[in-house]
Amino acid sequence: MYKLLNDSKINTILSHNLTQTGTKTDLDSLYSSGNLLVEHTEYCEDRHSYLLYARCNLSYGECPYCGIASNRIHSRYMRTITDLSILGVPSIIIFEARKFFCDNPACHRKTFAEQPGDEIFRYRRRTRRC
Repeated sequence: MYKLLNDSKINTILSHNLTQTGTKTDLDSLYSSGNLLVEHTEYCEDRHSYLLYARCNLSYGECPYCGIASNRIHSRYMRTITDLSILGVPSIIIFEARKFFCDNPACHRKTFAEQPGDEIFRYRRRTRRC
């Protein structure tokens, strides 16, 4: 059976980081192409999966319709997004999305929801990797 040289080392590091609930882990590198910031991880016994609590690391939102940046937050809501499994255990991203006011008077939209990069699509419940 073929085995990678650093396979056990990687699994040990990941399992050590993921079993410490309430601590900040270095899972942000998994989502480097997006603007996701993983704030908290925990193992959910009921779902038998890892829950990754994340938010966007930018302080502003960019309107997808006109391209103007906005700092005025309208509201917040939670999205549940399925991601690839970690060490054979399913992982679920609980993403805190923000809605912003669009300050451009020429824009036909008054509010918009932030899009955290390439990993999470609008209206979808799975990441790009799934």
